[in-house]
Amino acid sequence: MEKHLLFRRQFILSTNPVYCFENWNNKNLDNAAYLSAHPDLEVTQSCTNNFSLTLLGFVLDPFSPQKTNQEILDDIVNRSESFADVVNKTDPLSGRWIIIYKDKNSIKLLHDPCGQRQVYYYQSKSDILCGSDPAIFNHFTKLEKDSSPSLQEFINSPKFKKSENAWLGSGTIFIGVKHLSPNHYLDFKNLKTIRFWPNIPLNKIDVEQGIEVASQILKGTLTAANKRSKLALAVTAGWDSRMLLAASKDIHKDVIYFVNILKKEDKNIPDARIPLRLFRELGIPFKLHICDADIDPEFERALKNNLVMARTDLPKTKHIYKSYLDFSGMLSINGNASEIAKLITRPPFPIKLNGASLSNMPYFGYGGLTYAASELDSWINEISSACTNNNINIFDMFYWEQRMGNWGAQYPAEQDIAIEQLSPFNNRLLLRTMLSVDEKYRTPPKYALQYKIMEKLWPETLQQPLGVQSFKIKTRYRIRFLVAKVVRTFQS
Repeated sequence: MEKHLLFRRQFILSTNPVYCFENWNNKNLDNAAYLSAHPDLEVTQSCTNNFSLTLLGFVLDPFSPQKTNQEILDDIVNRSESFADVVNKTDPLSGRWIIIYKDKNSIKLLHDPCGQRQVYYYQSKSDILCGSDPAIFNHFTKLEKDSSPSLQEFINSPKFKKSENAWLGSGTIFIGVKHLSPNHYLDFKNLKTIRFWPNIPLNKIDVEQGIEVASQILKGTLTAANKRSKLALAVTAGWDSRMLLAASKDIHKDVIYFVNILKKEDKNIPDARIPLRLFRELGIPFKLHICDADIDPEFERALKNNLVMARTDLPKTKHIYKSYLDFSGMLSINGNASEIAKLITRPPFPIKLNGASLSNMPYFGYGGLTYAASELDSWINEISSACTNNNINIFDMFYWEQRMGNWGAQYPAEQDIAIEQLSPFNNRLLLRTMLSVDEKYRTPPKYALQYKIMEKLWPETLQQPLGVQSFKIKTRYRIRFLVAKVVRTFQS
């Protein structure tokens, strides 16, 4: 088992062929760049006389669902004259991917909008390494751990463990090893990251236009994915998975719908009880996956070896193992990244815009940790002008780049040992469209934009309650957003 699972679906790009794995998909991109990709990671290439593109992973075109990786990549190449053109052509694409651009002078790496196909990079004394995780570098060369007091305080804090090891910033636990953040590309030869988005103002659009575009992208993404692989879609009581269920109406006979629970008794929790009722009403099969099997020690050992920050002590690990046992060869679908377009990413009242305040946001809870505050101060300095110049709320970008780009990218990386994943909301045109709709349509608890998207795609999916919460949580949200609404009124 373990040999096949070693660095499954990972890659390493380097300036020296000694970093290539035997029996992997090995390619010489030029005399100073050598790619080694695990056999289960798709690799697609296309080129013109001026440049070449190498795709790692998969891309989907929601507006032409029948297109393959090769056809989409060829289309980008044929319609582009520069790297900037290539970047722009990826705007409407879904999937989980990295594109390596090479011309006679440069090599640049660009990944999907939320960085779910992760890129790390490092320069040793003699070589440049770029890959899926620091663990793959450490396989070849001994990395030096960062023993600085602020970092040690951060990773050993109970707050870090409570937040599922949610990282902040572009650093790692190793000296010199960095992580490519969303909305940036990597200049491989110079080992520099450059922000490329946001680069145009985010103009407001009518809610009906937002509904139409978002519906088309979600539906087209799932239709395209269904042409490539058998789909397994987890449906809970939440909004995001319900939106994806609605978007899957035309392909529902092909999809396996399920929810993971840790024990049989959990079938009565809302996330199991509500979808069970809904699917009975729809007349569609629905599976309760009971993830109570003991994890094979070899599997757990391989997961720890593949990822430096692998979280093998979370309930999610049993979900991953269940996918390995039951969903082999399928594509796992989830609703991650949809929160970017919801106002839950905003503070309930005005806060001072600095790293200390942002690090203490509810979904991190890192107040008082120097490392977190320092990393976010650097991020604020880097992004502030881009947000101001392009009419984008910095809190939306904070959730996008810091939450989704780190914590949100970790679970797909952990799942790679078992199954490939797709988050249909991980699409720049979709996120940009939803963020362009007036905030009043994206505010809880009603989420009018999201509700209307479901109503358009498959109204029968609205027969059961959405986002079931306790009275205490509902009251807290109502108070929080009432305060925020009053503050915005006085500020306008």
